[in-house]
Amino acid sequence: MYAGRIRNVVIFILAGMVYAGIAVQFHVGIPCMFHAITGLQCPGCGITHMLIYMMQHDFKSAYESNQMLFVLQPVIYYFVLKNVIAYIKGDRVRYQKADHFLLYLTIVLILVFFLIRNIVKFIWDA
Repeated sequence: MYAGRIRNVVIFILAGMVYAGIAVQFHVGIPCMFHAITGLQCPGCGITHMLIYMMQHDFKSAYESNQMLFVLQPVIYYFVLKNVIAYIKGDRVRYQKADHFLLYLTIVLILVFFLIRNIVKFIWDA
């Protein structure tokens, strides 16, 4: 019953590993369309470099690539894992009150980070 869903998760993970290998080997990533269009850094700008640096155990550079997502990784992994487990079971994700609070707090922190990183860049470049 779970075999097909587990296979899909494994394929997704393997595809991510192939992408990571290519990104590390050739230092290429997915270009940010938001940045290309607006010139602003989206909350995810720098995540590919962050993950490459983490795979190379260069945590200082990883942190500098995207400070907020670096710090929020445990929270993000918690929600990803919760969703993957529900998907494999063929079940709906059930969030508790604490999950809702943590999710909303994470979204607010990411949006504040987006504003601050672009305001600082704007002031710094002026």
